[in-house]
Amino acid sequence: MQPAVEPPSKVPLVQAPQHRARAAPTNAGGFSVFIRIHKSTSVSIQIKNQLNVSNSLTIFALINGAFSALNLGTLNSLSTKEKDQLVQYHILLFFVLLQNFQTLSNPIRMQAMLEI
Repeated sequence: MQPAVEPPSKVPLVQAPQHRARAAPTNAGGFSVFIRIHKSTSVSIQIKNQLNVSNSLTIFALINGAFSALNLGTLNSLSTKEKDQLVQYHILLFFVLLQNFQTLSNPIRMQAMLEI
């Protein structure tokens, strides 16, 4: 005679961690020009690759007002390479906490040198 087999328990042995909803993104409207330039480059692929390798980076996104000092048509006249450089110039390959921002050495090695 075989021993009786108990059915599996409905109570889990380990409780699953509670699902935390991601924080809603902040209003990106103030960065729309930088985002538009970024989307027109291949840098997003580089960013995804970097995040897969190290899971950290810092992007200094320019606010729309930063572009207002440029001559009319300057952004439209940039080549693909220049747009890539512009975006890469604002990327660090490591994460910077806001409270550590003031202690960064100057100059900071950016992803690209700006030659515009």
